[in-house]
Amino acid sequence: MPARWFNPTRLDQPMSELASLPLTQPWFLLVIAGTLAAGIVRGLSGFGSALIVIPILNIFFGPAIGVPVLTLLDSVLTAPLLPSAFRRCRWREVLPLVIAAAVFVPLGTQILILVDGNLLRRAIALVIIAFVVVMASGWRYHGKSGPLLNLGVGACAGAMSGAIGISGPPVILFWLGGPSDMSTVRANVIAFFGLLELVTIASYWLSRLFTGEVLALVLVLAPVYGIALWLGARAFRLVSERLFRIVSLGLIALIALLSLLA
Repeated sequence: MPARWFNPTRLDQPMSELASLPLTQPWFLLVIAGTLAAGIVRGLSGFGSALIVIPILNIFFGPAIGVPVLTLLDSVLTAPLLPSAFRRCRWREVLPLVIAAAVFVPLGTQILILVDGNLLRRAIALVIIAFVVVMASGWRYHGKSGPLLNLGVGACAGAMSGAIGISGPPVILFWLGGPSDMSTVRANVIAFFGLLELVTIASYWLSRLFTGEVLALVLVLAPVYGIALWLGARAFRLVSERLFRIVSLGLIALIALLSLLA
């Protein structure tokens, strides 16, 4: 297991940090492969990238590096998906959750800063495994939504976004249980993530989490993630929902288990 490569307290310029990245290490291929898989899943379904790549980044770099890296990558490179999502999403469903989530992002950010990295990494893995089990069981929320439920789901998503970079589980389970078709759910999720990530980026910036090391890693992984997003978006109409669910959930569960045991 490689040692923690970066010191997140340093604020050097990202270009000067590129030379120190462990690009020639064999294990860095796992980071590249995870980024590629995460981008494809994100482009295909509208969610899931954090479930795949956050555990991998956390193993090698720790949550204080891995979580801001994916947040910045995803927010910038998924921007082309937003105009279509904004046209197709249901704003009366999206906005209440975004507002509630935005209030709780700073709380999650403080958890990211203060909690021990190894403890947080294992907590992330357990959250992901629990989410996979629920999704694989076929359970959906079928109750009626209301202001209190929207507040609870949004608050949970916001706190998780700030703390572990994963805001999807409560929102996805909530919307998949509703009457909307897969295309509308996908548009809702993309719109929600797009807006929430702006709030998360602001919180991370104020907390000085976008260090030179984080930005250097973003520069290296951006081409991989961008190509993968394009491939996933192109494949959206070609892959059945059942096949996608089986492959993606299996991959997510495997990576989470490796992160938990690392």
